[in-house]
Amino acid sequence: MKHLSMILTLCLALVAVAPSANAEMALPHLGGIGMTDPTSKMAMPPVNGLMLDPRLDMPPPDPSGRMAISPALLEERARVLLEAQRIEAMRDFWTYMAIFVAVFLGGTYLLGRQVRKRGWKVGYTRKAHALMLYFLPYIAMQGPSPYPWTVTASITLGVFMLLLMLMSAPIRSRVPALATAFASIDRPEDRPFTLTWLITSVIAVWGIVIAWYLAAPETVGYMFVAFFISGIGDALAEPVGLYFGRHPYTTKALGTDRTYIRTWEGSATVFVSGIVAVLLLHGLALDARGVAALALFPIVGALVEARSPHTWDQPFIIASCGLVAVGLSFI
Repeated sequence: MKHLSMILTLCLALVAVAPSANAEMALPHLGGIGMTDPTSKMAMPPVNGLMLDPRLDMPPPDPSGRMAISPALLEERARVLLEAQRIEAMRDFWTYMAIFVAVFLGGTYLLGRQVRKRGWKVGYTRKAHALMLYFLPYIAMQGPSPYPWTVTASITLGVFMLLLMLMSAPIRSRVPALATAFASIDRPEDRPFTLTWLITSVIAVWGIVIAWYLAAPETVGYMFVAFFISGIGDALAEPVGLYFGRHPYTTKALGTDRTYIRTWEGSATVFVSGIVAVLLLHGLALDARGVAALALFPIVGALVEARSPHTWDQPFIIASCGLVAVGLSFI
């Protein structure tokens, strides 16, 4: 009973000192938002019948019970929130980029090791390398970024260009791991232009991608089709042509009179990859634009791949797909 009486006494005391329902009371600061008692000596003189808070230069709540918040305070709150989101997006962007760089370097090294230790054909490992080189940046650009799209693409290009430059002769001759990684892309028939052709091709691809975005941003969804054809389709064309090719033809490379053999069976693989890419993008329920995309992307991708210079398939395929995408935007 003694404890019960103490509890009852405490409750009565709290009720006695609590404000009534219609009493004016000071609210604690909630991140800078608060009100003062209008009878306080700190209160500002009334303006148009409203008492202004001396801390916030803002009126107390209106009769409906809603608080009138200073526009400047709202603007500051929005600025703080946007800055927090920008910092989070920047952290996520560079985290994703670090992961993709690690995957690229690690994958390239493992491929080169298979070439040196197990005699894997460089033609195959180079295609796997090309998939990483074009798809990893593309995937990275789909993630969070605090930068405009074109800046994100430029940063991505710069990072992967630096990775390729790490495999240049002066550096790889001093770092055995990089020399092993280089072995995965150094086809004997490409020497001494291996890195030259690869780097210029990468620069051309991302230059085309950025120009595509700036010229027709409403069509960039079709970049998936372009990268699918130039990445997966072109990567599969070589082994298909090697094992099943019966109808060869020749093409040349930039800056040289050398000829290189391709097969129509390999080009047919590129054609099929275009069909798959369009269906993955549009699904089976095709509208008029989807039907046109299904008719145009595969044939254009295959023909351009067949006639493009050696090692420069990707820039020509992506550029031609960009033109098709712009044409489809009118449907």
